[in-house]
Amino acid sequence: PSAIEMDRLSAEILRAFSDIGFVYLKNTGIEDQKATEVMHICKKFFTLPSDIKQQYARSVVDTENIDHGWIAAEVESLNPARPGDLKEAFNVTTLTSLVKWPSVNHKPEFRECVESFFKICELLTV
Repeated sequence: PSAIEMDRLSAEILRAFSDIGFVYLKNTGIEDQKATEVMHICKKFFTLPSDIKQQYARSVVDTENIDHGWIAAEVESLNPARPGDLKEAFNVTTLTSLVKWPSVNHKPEFRECVESFFKICELLTV
C-alpha cells in the first residue's frame, strides 16, 4: 500500500477504536481454528477462581512488566467519568521469560497458545 493508503487506513482504524471501541479485521491470514483455540484456552483461564488469577495479576511495581498480566473486572475504565469496564483481561505486552504466565491445571497450554497467537498478530503490525 502507498503512504496515502496507509494514512487513510490508520485514520479509519483510529476512528473505529475511538468512536466505536473496536475494529473487525478480515483477510488477516489468521485461521479460524487458531482464533477458536486461543478463545478456548482463555475461557479456561477466565473461569478459574479470582484468587488463582490474582497470582498472575498485572504488576504495577515491576516497570518491565507494567501492563502484562491479568486485570480483574471493573478495574479499568476507558471513560474515567463512568464505572469500571465489565470485563476481565489478560494483557500480553512481551514474550520475555521474566513475566509470569498462568498454567491452566498445571499445563503450559495457556502460555504456548497465547504466545503463538501473539506472534501471529505481531505479523500484522506495521
